[in-house]
Amino acid sequence: MTEEQRKLADYIESEHIGRNMSNYNRTIERKAVRYYLMYYMKSRLSMNYREIAEMLGFYMEDGKGDHATAFHGIKQWGLRGNDDDFQALTAEVRFLFPVKGKSGYIADHPDRLLRSIGSMCEQMHIQSLGDRNDITIEEASELMGVSIPTFRLFAKRNRITLSKIVNKKHFYSKHEVVKHAGL
Repeated sequence: MTEEQRKLADYIESEHIGRNMSNYNRTIERKAVRYYLMYYMKSRLSMNYREIAEMLGFYMEDGKGDHATAFHGIKQWGLRGNDDDFQALTAEVRFLFPVKGKSGYIADHPDRLLRSIGSMCEQMHIQSLGDRNDITIEEASELMGVSIPTFRLFAKRNRITLSKIVNKKHFYSKHEVVKHAGL
């Protein structure tokens, strides 16, 4: 274990961030920090997904690190890391463990790994919607990684028209959303 990894392990233990800690919880405050630390371990420390999961105490039944949890955490940081609330919740940990420079803002640090993970997740999500032409506003906002109000503004700005309303659910053209979102 390197000195940087040891420092990180001490922080995880002192702040009770790991899953194997006595007061582990799934509040958004703890999740945001865990997501950032997973991103930090992958991009800065070049740890693999199993090592990341093991450091945070996420294990599968066979006793190995749960790599899917680490992958999910990095994906979530990529999708939500630039949000103001996530930036506020992770200010301290980003200062203590900066990815590059001092801020840890994703926008400040284009990263091939994060872009490729985001792109792969978007494509998987598009495929999961199947052959339907219309998607709900919830699916459209999730596809773009934004809130529903933000998607409404995006749709208005880009003249993405509402396809239909069925049972009070708003549907948009999947083709238009994908095209305007640049996915």
